[in-house]
Amino acid sequence: MYIPGTMRAGIAFGKLNKLTAGIDFLTTNWSEARIPGSTGTKDSHTLIFGVEYTPERYSNLSRLKRLDYRLGGHIGNSYVSYNGTQVKESGISAGFGIPIMRTLSEVNIFFDYTIRYGSASAGLHNEKYFTVGASLNIFDRWFLRPKYD
Repeated sequence: MYIPGTMRAGIAFGKLNKLTAGIDFLTTNWSEARIPGSTGTKDSHTLIFGVEYTPERYSNLSRLKRLDYRLGGHIGNSYVSYNGTQVKESGISAGFGIPIMRTLSEVNIFFDYTIRYGSASAGLHNEKYFTVGASLNIFDRWFLRPKYD
């Protein structure tokens, strides 16, 4: 059994505590995979892009100005192949991060709409799905050594 690794390259830029934009490209050589009972895998290539905007990171007057607003998307080829036709995938996502009071931790909520599609002549159909999710980023200082006792 052999599962190939993924190569990823990307770049991000922006203004500190205000705006961040980035783009990633990732590729996996699934055609080299050796998985018992598996057939029809092809190399996958995906382009991922996104932007994050924070109106005022340290605002004391408005909680809405402290939110992180995010928007992104992806487009690429899936590793799945059926009747010689590779399945394609594209999608858009949006979300926001809610800072937790008096910490650097935050709660993240996101929405994603993705479409997988292929050639109808190859026996493929379109698949559309919507995902809603949440995560918690915890930033704590328990591991930092105090300067004074």
